[in-house]
Amino acid sequence: MSDHAPVKPVTQTIANLGGEIPPGIMPLPGLDTVWYRLPQAGKQAEARILEMLANPRETWIKAFNFSLAALFTAIEAASKDGVVIHALIDHTQECGPSEKVPVLELAKACPNCEFIVSTAGPDSDHSGYILHDKALVVAPEVGFEHECWSGSVNLSQMGFSQANIATYFRSDVWAKDFINDFNRCRTWALANEKQYQLAPSS
Repeated sequence: MSDHAPVKPVTQTIANLGGEIPPGIMPLPGLDTVWYRLPQAGKQAEARILEMLANPRETWIKAFNFSLAALFTAIEAASKDGVVIHALIDHTQECGPSEKVPVLELAKACPNCEFIVSTAGPDSDHSGYILHDKALVVAPEVGFEHECWSGSVNLSQMGFSQANIATYFRSDVWAKDFINDFNRCRTWALANEKQYQLAPSS
C-alpha cells in the first residue's frame, strides 16, 4: 500500500486539453503523466508550464536558458501572492547584458523569491561547464503529489517552437530528490560562485 498522496488521473489532464489528444501529446500510464513532442505540441507544452504556476505554490526551477516572458509574468504574479519561487539558472545564459537585465528586473519585482546563478555544480570536474537542466517542481495541492516537469526544452521564447521533448508528471519521490539536489547546488553556488550572482536590488 503506497504512503503517497493520491494522484490526479490522466483523464483529467486530457480534459484540460479540450477532451481530445492533440498531435504530439502522449498520455502515459501512472502519476498523471503526459509526454510532449515539440514543436508539434509546443503551444500545449508551454500552456502546461504556465498552468503549473497559475494556482501558485512554492516552486523550484532549474534552467539553462531562463528568458520566457510569459513565465516571468507568471512568477511575478505568484510572488505578489506571497509565493516563494526558487530558481537556479546557468551562468552562460544569465551573465550577458541582454540576458541579465530581464532577470535582474524580475528579481527586483519578486523580493520574496531567489534567483541563483550557477555552473554545472559541485559534482562536475570542470568549473566552467554549464547547468543544462530544464526542470520544474511545484508543491502539491492538498491531497495530491508534487507537480513535476522535465525535458530538453529551454524556458525561452524559441524553445517551444524547436525540436524538443518534455514530460509533465506527479511524483513526491522525484520531487524530493530534485529539491534536495537543488538545495545542495544552491548552497554550493552561493559559496563558490559569488562572481556570478545577481547584484542586490537597489
